[in-house]
Amino acid sequence: MHLAVKLSTLAFLALAAAFNHAALAQQPPQPQSDPATREKNLQEARAKYNSVLTTAHINIAEKIPINFPVPSYNSNVTSTSFINSTKGSPTATAGVVTKDSPEMVFKWYQDKLRNDGWSSRTAAPKLMDKIGKAGTLFMLEAQKEKQGVKVTCMLDPRTSGTNVSVIWVKYRLGN
Repeated sequence: MHLAVKLSTLAFLALAAAFNHAALAQQPPQPQSDPATREKNLQEARAKYNSVLTTAHINIAEKIPINFPVPSYNSNVTSTSFINSTKGSPTATAGVVTKDSPEMVFKWYQDKLRNDGWSSRTAAPKLMDKIGKAGTLFMLEAQKEKQGVKVTCMLDPRTSGTNVSVIWVKYRLGN
């Protein structure tokens, strides 16, 4: 239960941060101004955005750090993202977009986690059939040494590739 609550909280924070990042990146076009004014406005916007992230104790990066405790899928990758907490319980979400199928990516994560000593459980195929996502959505939860991870591999209907989300949390004593 604690893992589910923490993972849900982290997923919410990750989505909120991604939404804020996307909103900042997709500001409506501003009237043309001279380059110095544009640069000043951009610096002010970045400062405000970074201030929000610092206050929320969230870090966002385009690359997944090499010390992330879960291996990153690296075949046919088109983009990656990384969001982590900077205060409180250590939590992080790694995102990977690949041209490979969800089933191929999911099996890769299953093998990597099993070979790395994680104990895992997957969502039953019957459950996936009930929600209408069989073959397009794969999920697993795993635990190892006071750490939890949730991996989701979902078909991107636009590209026929896969969007991967790896949510990791470090348990505190007593959890």
